[in-house]
Amino acid sequence: MAFHIPESGYHFFEQTVRKVQILISKKVWGEIDKLAFDTWLRNFNTDEEKYFAAHLLDALIFRSDKMINSSFFEIFYQTIPRILKYKGYVSLLDDYHEKLKIKEPYSIKFVTVEKDSPGASGDLFIRNFKKSLRIHKSHIISLAKAAEIVDQIDVLVFIDDITGTGTQFSACLNKVYGKKGQRLCEIYSEKLIIYCPLVGHTKALAKISKFPSVYVSPVEVLSDEHSFFYSKNGLFRDGINSVSDALEFYKNIFISRGIKLSGPLGFKKQALTCFFSNASVPNNSLPIFYYDEDEAKWKPIFRR
Repeated sequence: MAFHIPESGYHFFEQTVRKVQILISKKVWGEIDKLAFDTWLRNFNTDEEKYFAAHLLDALIFRSDKMINSSFFEIFYQTIPRILKYKGYVSLLDDYHEKLKIKEPYSIKFVTVEKDSPGASGDLFIRNFKKSLRIHKSHIISLAKAAEIVDQIDVLVFIDDITGTGTQFSACLNKVYGKKGQRLCEIYSEKLIIYCPLVGHTKALAKISKFPSVYVSPVEVLSDEHSFFYSKNGLFRDGINSVSDALEFYKNIFISRGIKLSGPLGFKKQALTCFFSNASVPNNSLPIFYYDEDEAKWKPIFRR
């Protein structure tokens, strides 16, 4: 049977849209632009498309500025001290918070995961991390600088928004630096690398765990169960339609509008629905939320 609205689902669109409107108006999701949201909704024409859109919204994982800042504080005041103590770096905990707020030699430095383009999400996140916690700029360095001054560093802390597959983080550690042509993971083989993404997928965590000098501690963990089309029994999220019918319906939304996507399910087909308030749009989330290459055919709610 083709994707359809079950008897119990005819009011689901209105109910879900109203829920999101309240979250926006109450500033829980205040960074979502109301006009962009309303415009995005108008992409969906038929009742079936609107019903599908309601499920997209129902699955949406959105992290607001307030939530992100709360995660930053958790990383700085709880996660990092806990890991330092566990890994035997107790001496670095003396005046830890204060030393990082002034220009003073200190063997903990912060970096971010290098992304594909300047100003990418990692850069935004570490700038906001620095600002929120009032960390002195001398303790935020580039990866090239980290490779250069390794003798002055005991702990290298990566701050990032999300790791979905671990590919970008692994690429950073495998990048070659210096005249000796060593990979960053080799340069820091006798040091401690802490990786603190706000969100980490279990597949990424498994990949990253293969680096012996890395201790990874995400604030929030996602798994395959967070994929929009995840199913144990072959049924869609509503328990009525099949996942295969829902997936075909999803792809046809783009096809019917003449939109060609190389990866309609996002990077590595993870089909996530995770977004952040500061224009961080993970490429492993569904592009139906952020496709903006032809706005005559589709209006995004989020922009990359």
